[in-house]
Amino acid sequence: MYTGDTTIGLKGRIVYEAPALTVLAAAHNALEESVLTKAQNRFKPLIGQKWVELAYEGFFHDPLKRDCEAFIASSQTRVTGEVTVETHGAKVDAIKIVSDYLLTSRGATYAQSADWGVAEAEGFIQLYGMSSNLWAEKGRAKRA
Repeated sequence: MYTGDTTIGLKGRIVYEAPALTVLAAAHNALEESVLTKAQNRFKPLIGQKWVELAYEGFFHDPLKRDCEAFIASSQTRVTGEVTVETHGAKVDAIKIVSDYLLTSRGATYAQSADWGVAEAEGFIQLYGMSSNLWAEKGRAKRA
């Protein structure tokens, strides 16, 4: 079931039942998550929502809608491969993804199998949070 705001602000409820579309969407999303970068995966739902908003509210010819479409088309150039899914009632799980564009590497060490020590973990945390720490530091300097 989908509940959404209409253009004039009222709530609308619609019930969709499309099992094939549900499976295709789950497979496509799993493939996207595997081949797109972290930044692309975080941004795509936002731009998709903006496209829906523009189309739904009648701004079909707005330049921003075309800009959204350009990003979406560009992001899909490497979304290709095969996805094996399992269904359990209304639940769909991608259990295998094969693509030439998977963002994995045979020689990489992933957190699940790493034998990092405390020093490496602390260094990573300091490096990863550097921009946030600099932002806070600059704010303290301005107040002083």
